[in-house]
Amino acid sequence: RTKVLGEEHPGTISSISNLASCIYAQGKYSEAEPMYRRALELHTKVLGAEHPDTISSINNLASCIKGQGKYSEAEPMFRQALELRTKVLGEEHPGTISSISNLASCIKGQGKYSEAEPMYRRALELHTKVLGAESP
Repeated sequence: RTKVLGEEHPGTISSISNLASCIYAQGKYSEAEPMYRRALELHTKVLGAEHPDTISSINNLASCIKGQGKYSEAEPMFRQALELRTKVLGEEHPGTISSISNLASCIKGQGKYSEAEPMYRRALELHTKVLGAESP
């Protein structure tokens, strides 16, 4: 795709992100990380900082970094993704609810349970309100 469409084409950026996700799913976090970083860089340049795909790239990179046990490095990225999703999509959007849960998980991973608990409660409250009590 890079050769045909160019590196900055949205389809190429999606391919980079999809490849990173495939590698991430295999547990090869350190191999996926530079691809996620590149996808984020390109999404930001091409689509802008507040585009939903850019925000997803922030979240993906944060998840990859968290997967390597680097919670303190991932936390500000999860906070940024949550802030942007709340602003762009609204608090009740499923992506925003997921961001609340992701941040809570990262904070819990650092042993800050009392800080994580209200976030988990908020995510559950919103999830139930928006998607219903029967939603997985």
